[in-house]
Amino acid sequence: MSEIFISYATVDRALATQLAGFLQEKGYSVWWDRELAAGEQFYSKLAKALAGCKVAIVIWTVASVESRWVLGEADTAASADKLIPVREDALPDRELPVGFRALHTIPLSDREGLLRGIRSHFEAAPKKLSRWTIFKMRVARRLLRLRQSMTPGKLVVMSAVLACGTYFFWILTDWLAIKDSMELSDFQHHLKAYPLSPFAPWVRLKLAGSEEWELVKKSRAPEELRVYIEKFPGSLYYSFAVLLLNRLEAIASGKYSPVLLPNSSRRVLDPEEINSLNCTKLWTARNEIYYSVGYCFSSEAAINAFRQARTECPDDNCKLFKKFNALAQDIISNTENENISKLRRREQELGCRVPERVVGICSQ
Repeated sequence: MSEIFISYATVDRALATQLAGFLQEKGYSVWWDRELAAGEQFYSKLAKALAGCKVAIVIWTVASVESRWVLGEADTAASADKLIPVREDALPDRELPVGFRALHTIPLSDREGLLRGIRSHFEAAPKKLSRWTIFKMRVARRLLRLRQSMTPGKLVVMSAVLACGTYFFWILTDWLAIKDSMELSDFQHHLKAYPLSPFAPWVRLKLAGSEEWELVKKSRAPEELRVYIEKFPGSLYYSFAVLLLNRLEAIASGKYSPVLLPNSSRRVLDPEEINSLNCTKLWTARNEIYYSVGYCFSSEAAINAFRQARTECPDDNCKLFKKFNALAQDIISNTENENISKLRRREQELGCRVPERVVGICSQ
């Protein structure tokens, strides 16, 4: 196996011939592709020669810095700590391939310097290049390969694909961020910002019924809620509308009973009936109002007292849990707010203890 391997661009064969002759005169065995016999497998022979040599000399010229084959051989040699780069005298250092500029490169005319480099390489213990240096060399080779294969048409197509990919990436990112939201503005913004969104049908389903909801929520009539739920099954307010309907039906059917202060959502409570209640009943009467407007309780005491099913409220989604309670708060009437305030004041007068909230469940 030859001691020295020479890598060069085809157009620089004359330079390689001169260099090979000089090294052979100095007693070195040299391999270059001129030695390939007819019919031999070019790449396998070249790979064996490069693997078996002690030193690989790469001749950098205007042509070879653009050759992906030379770059590949230089990369392989550098990884094995066999590389000695030389350059044509007229080639400036700044035009050497990116990743190889940090390596000491010998001018081709400096024959003595080259011999010293070869002797030093033969005598010195192997010194591995850093992974970062090898990485830069490989990046340089791949960038050159990409640049050489790139035509104007391919560039246009690649740019279009990249632009489309980026556009749809942001669409997907936005959709994943808002799909569980209960904010109208989130979905309105999505349609405005991404008119070609593949999620537009789902966004429109979410937005459907938003105007009708404003008319239905204050009435709190079960029949109107049933019509709304049937008409807008994908609405932003669908899940809360189902919860509110279930609560109203539970009260109407007597499923939740007894009611301490009947009709407390439609009449102002008398001070006498409030003052007659103890702490437990005050707490129950106040939460009866919250129960009737679809409030999601966060204390074990309220969950048990009002038989709030775990499937009723989104306990596993803090943001959605808070939004449900914000919607409940939104439909509380002035009468209900007045009654709640009176009940709270009486609880404070008596020094009533408020049940602790459950860790892990969101609260308003």
